[in-house]
Amino acid sequence: MILINPMISKCLINRNVASRHWFKLLATRSITTSTTNFTNNSLVYNLNNYKSSFPEDFTVNEDISKYINLNKHKLETQSLKIGIIYANKETKTNSKLIEALMADPLASGNEIWFDKIANRKSFGKFVYNDAPEVDEESGEFGIPSPILSGNYRNKFQQQIEIANDLIIEEVSDVTNTGDYIFLINVSNELKNTDYHKDVKNKILLNVLDNCEFTPHSSESTPVTFATSSHSHLIKINSQLAYKGITEFISKDVMATDTFINSMTDSNIYELYKAINWFTQTSVLEEWLLHNIKSQIKEQISTAAAPEEINDISNMEIARFTDLVNTELQDEFKPKTTKFFHKNLIWWKLYYKNDNVEYDIKDFFMNHFMNKSIENYNYLKGKISSVDAEVIDNPLLKLKNKVINKRIAEEIQPFVYRALATAFLYYQLPISLISFCGYQYFGYGANECIALTTLGLVLGFNQVSKIWTNFTEKWLNDLFEEIRICLGKECIEEGLLKQSNLQLDKDIKTTLLRQEILNEINKDATD
Repeated sequence: MILINPMISKCLINRNVASRHWFKLLATRSITTSTTNFTNNSLVYNLNNYKSSFPEDFTVNEDISKYINLNKHKLETQSLKIGIIYANKETKTNSKLIEALMADPLASGNEIWFDKIANRKSFGKFVYNDAPEVDEESGEFGIPSPILSGNYRNKFQQQIEIANDLIIEEVSDVTNTGDYIFLINVSNELKNTDYHKDVKNKILLNVLDNCEFTPHSSESTPVTFATSSHSHLIKINSQLAYKGITEFISKDVMATDTFINSMTDSNIYELYKAINWFTQTSVLEEWLLHNIKSQIKEQISTAAAPEEINDISNMEIARFTDLVNTELQDEFKPKTTKFFHKNLIWWKLYYKNDNVEYDIKDFFMNHFMNKSIENYNYLKGKISSVDAEVIDNPLLKLKNKVINKRIAEEIQPFVYRALATAFLYYQLPISLISFCGYQYFGYGANECIALTTLGLVLGFNQVSKIWTNFTEKWLNDLFEEIRICLGKECIEEGLLKQSNLQLDKDIKTTLLRQEILNEINKDATD
């Protein structure tokens, strides 16, 4: 029998308990990590689901792509592209924000590249580079500015796990801001900007930059901006900061007091801290997710009542019906009838001949239900939310068919046939009889001339009769075809059908958006 010392036994028991406790902690930590990863993967899945379900929501999908890319590399130092936009020309001319941000007056040799920044002639793009590389023509500056480097940027005692590298670029075209992770809007006055909604959604920092009252800040003062995920306003005086920086560069330590006071009084440190804080991956993820959810909510609220939108569409379709019928009866039909009676009267066929086809084509090109065609494109595009240039327009198809095919195949050959029939059956035979009577049978000149004239008159009468009958029938058939096209193809099978299809689509789309948004909200709160 083996005896175990009670002390050893106690130690073994305690060790066993400790081991179980340790494994329990590991398991708990593993479960927590797995849950976090699962939640994160679930959120990314739902965001990707939204992208694939609604590829037409370009702005939302752009933010989703940025969020997913940030999330994918969240444990790495990333290179973030920030855009600087100026609210007006006066701000662009007077603001020294870029100079104040890029300056590193304590570093030796900084005055060389700093002067090039201050004297740049165009919008600049600023990237960190240990050895200065400046292309003044293109406005690209590779400079050792601390604010651009996650390693060298002053953290101001903020708790930042991973500081990202920055590419700061002055935006020359505010309609093309898709490449930037966020925008900094600089203005010399406090008023609403007229930027497009997509641009406004990208603005994370609003900087009011002028020489009026400015709060003070230093490296050690606490920040005054909120750290939550929405747009922020910071008041600075970049001219004052620039003055202190240039004084220090030119006079060195003799201008220390001026430099310190200028930097403090300009509140530029507050902007440094804001850029430092909001370029963290976790903060940007929160901001982007906030934007994504807000935009999806807006999409849902816009289409919150698809039945009402459908009723409005049906009212507009009714107005369209009245408009096209009015154009057909009061404009196109009278003008076309008058054109044929006046410009293509039977006797004009003799000298127009080949040009009859082109005269009719020119007339139809300018007068063939053009208002109705444009209104149909507009209304169907409005109902189905598609580009008017790619809309299938039955009335336009009919117009093109008449102009490009039917006139050449139906009217122009009939002109030749009418003239030839009158000539062969009346004018030529009677003229030959008249000639033979005069030449061989002794008829007098007056009788022969009268007979020839009779032949010509009979021929002209035949042309007039068959041309008038043909054009009346052809035009009546055309008017009826237009009426059927408008009533059946344009309205019944076109607009009304499209309106009902769009109603079903809008209801399903709204429900799907809400379902995905609910999942995103659920993932974000887990």
